[in-house]
Amino acid sequence: MKIGVKALPGTEVYAIWGDEYYKTKVQSVEVLEDGSVCYMLYDFNSDSCATGYSEDEFYLTETGVKDAIAQEG
Repeated sequence: MKIGVKALPGTEVYAIWGDEYYKTKVQSVEVLEDGSVCYMLYDFNSDSCATGYSEDEFYLTETGVKDAIAQEG
């Protein structure tokens, strides 16, 4: 089985938080039993706490995250 990874640990990304976004980094990447990928992203204003995100909940560019939020709104 081939699994694609959107971002590696240490990569700066833009995470969606409600109807806002924030710049953060990937803490770790986990491949789950069903083959999906879970990205642990540092929480807003934290360098130790992380929350799991799927690849459609964060973006590699600020433009990408702004476009996604605009489409949801």
